[in-house]
Amino acid sequence: GYGETDIYKVKLHENDMMYEVHSGFVRSEAGSGLDSKITVIDNKTNTVSGVFKTNHLTGRFVILMDEDHEYTVVFEAEGYVSETIHMYNKEPDFEVKLKKKN
Repeated sequence: GYGETDIYKVKLHENDMMYEVHSGFVRSEAGSGLDSKITVIDNKTNTVSGVFKTNHLTGRFVILMDEDHEYTVVFEAEGYVSETIHMYNKEPDFEVKLKKKN
């Protein structure tokens, strides 16, 4: 790859379970990468299935999800309004832009 625009998706097998890896960026509205916390909640069990951090310089993240589950994903960064999205793990990789708090 050549840098920021590369997107990879990997399936991992462990104990007959399928996982998918998603990656992307959390950025400010101006386009700067944000040091962010990402919380992934399994909608079926209503439990946290993972907490992830972005790269503090670029905002890049990689998250691991069980295949065929629906999730609520919460993006938080200090000084910014949190963003919550609902996703099915087979959706494409994505970028999230957070708005600065007033």
